[in-house]
Parts: sequence; structure tokens; C-alpha cells
Amino acid sequence: MNETRSNDLHNEVEALKQDLLRVRNDLKTIGEDLFERGKASAKAAKQAVGQRMDSSLETVQNCVEERPMTCVLTAFGVGLLVGGLLSLRR
Repeated sequence: MNETRSNDLHNEVEALKQDLLRVRNDLKTIGEDLFERGKASAKAAKQAVGQRMDSSLETVQNCVEERPMTCVLTAFGVGLLVGGLLSLRR
């Protein structure tokens, strides 16, 4: 009778070990999948930011070529404004 209980307990412990191994493998697979999704999302965001930067750079270059004096004066004014705001913080 004790031997039967011992065998039953041993079988249950082995079954629990197998269940835990399956759970561990499932969690590993889920983690790897989430990592790959995050990596793909970051790559897409990087491409989108790169395209926006290229577009903005082209817009600024066109503005400077078409109206160089206006762009210089605008940059000067923005510099004065930012400088004034930063000096107020001190």
C-alpha cells in the first residue's frame, strides 16, 4: 500500500516536472515572439523617422535656396528667443 502511494507520488512529481518544462518552453517561445515583434516595430519606426528627417531636410534646403536672407533672419530671431528664455531660467 505504501509502495503504491510512493509510486503514485513519484508519477505525479514526474508529470509536474513535464508540465513545468512545457510551461517554460511556452514562455520562452512567447518571449522570443514578443522580442521579434518589438524589433520589427523599432525598425519600422526608424525607417519612418528617417523618411521624415529626409523630407524636412529637403524642405529646409529648398527654403534656404529660395529665400536665404529670410532664413538667416528667422534663425537669428529664433536664437534670440531661445537665448532669452534660457537666460530667464537662471
